[in-house]
Amino acid sequence: METSTILLLVAVVILIYVIFFVMTGTQSLVSKVDLAVAQPAIPANELVMPSASTYSYLMWIYIYGPKEQIGNNKYIISRDATGSAKNIGLKLDPTKPSLILEYASNNTKKEVVVSDDFPLQTWVHVVASVQGQYIDIYINGKLVKSIKDTVDTPSGSADLVYGQFPAYLAKLERTTQATDPQTAWDEYTKGNGDNPLKKYMANLGLDIVFSKDGKDNYKLSII
Repeated sequence: METSTILLLVAVVILIYVIFFVMTGTQSLVSKVDLAVAQPAIPANELVMPSASTYSYLMWIYIYGPKEQIGNNKYIISRDATGSAKNIGLKLDPTKPSLILEYASNNTKKEVVVSDDFPLQTWVHVVASVQGQYIDIYINGKLVKSIKDTVDTPSGSADLVYGQFPAYLAKLERTTQATDPQTAWDEYTKGNGDNPLKKYMANLGLDIVFSKDGKDNYKLSII
């Protein structure tokens, strides 16, 4: 294959990659990490539109330690916008398997119990979606909590940070769109090991045909 053809193929792949993120607004942040080991924060300048007022966080979480080992640093993810108040944070109660949403409203910290029986020793899909005055939380594709309240806009300089406790965090994604029930269900049914870009490209059904002198010499199928 000629060098020019290889360069063209690379350009096409890059273009599809860019289109994917522009059209979906989805940013993959973490493939899989062990939260028992201290993880570095994701700098705000690496987030797409870090001060967006509409956004979603999608993730898989597997708590492999007993609830007694969760401890005080129990945030799954969080972003600070007002110092002591989290712009948004998902955390676990340090003594019982309760999932808690923490958020900042008019510079005041608020907490809402999302689930008082969060599953342990199994993979769980969690989505936190913020749009306007609504926060929706999905667990395993189902809407479990919808809150109407004012949510402070995140600071453009607020990093995304993790807690430290015995759990795996996988397929953490952030999107600058709200998540509707159908999307939450679709993401859950994909499981925790699928590549969203691969699925997107497969759905395109795109063929690239190279021609010379009116004859097709080579065809590249994206699927």
